[in-house]
Amino acid sequence: MSTLKNNLYHPSGNGYSQPVFMGWSWSCFLCGIFWFAVKGMWGWAVMAFIAAIATGGISWLVFPAFANGLHEKSLYKQGYTEKSNS
Repeated sequence: MSTLKNNLYHPSGNGYSQPVFMGWSWSCFLCGIFWFAVKGMWGWAVMAFIAAIATGGISWLVFPAFANGLHEKSLYKQGYTEKSNS
């Protein structure tokens, strides 16, 4: 079960926040590679697709365990911060 960890704020300072969760990602479990694509994590979407083909779908049970952490790292790479600039 995912729990809210914190909110990260957009680097432009427009006040837009992105919630960051920790724990099992049910959204990733149910949507698979589409969850990564919607979050803009195209590299992970391709990797999850290849892993799903190579493992016969078993990898779909593994990726949700660490998907929320990957999303948080992706947001930090995009410049999101923990506090709003405004």
